[in-house]
Amino acid sequence: VLLEQRSPGGPFRAWRGLGNPAARGDHGRRVGTPVAVAAPDGRVHLFVRNAEKGLSTRVRDAGTGRWSGWRDLGGGEVQDGLTAVVDTAGRVHVYAAGHHAVHHWTQDAPDTDVTARTQLTDFPVPAHA
Repeated sequence: VLLEQRSPGGPFRAWRGLGNPAARGDHGRRVGTPVAVAAPDGRVHLFVRNAEKGLSTRVRDAGTGRWSGWRDLGGGEVQDGLTAVVDTAGRVHVYAAGHHAVHHWTQDAPDTDVTARTQLTDFPVPAHA
C-alpha cells in the first residue's frame, strides 16, 4: 500500500495499493518486503523480491505521478532484505543476498532502467587478517 502527500506540508491522499508482481494469486504470499528509493530526477523506484525469488520493480514517474507496471529484473535465489541506494552519480543500485553471492542491479546512467549486473562472489576479509 502507498500513502502520498499532495505537496510538502500538505494533506495526504487516500491509501492505495500498488499490487504485486505475482501472476497467480497464491504467489502473492511469497513476495518479499518492498524497498523504495528516490532518485535525483524525482522518480521513486520500488523493488521487491518476487515469488520466483528474483527481483521485480515499479517506478513512479516524477512528472505525472503515475506508476509503471511491474517489471521482472530476474536474479536467482534472492533472499528477502533488499537494499536500494543512489550513488554520487545519481544512479540507483539494488543489492540482495543470495545463497552463494550478493546480487546487484543498477542503472547504466541516471534516468535509465535498472538492469542486472554481475554477482558479487568475493567474501569480505576482516581488517585484522
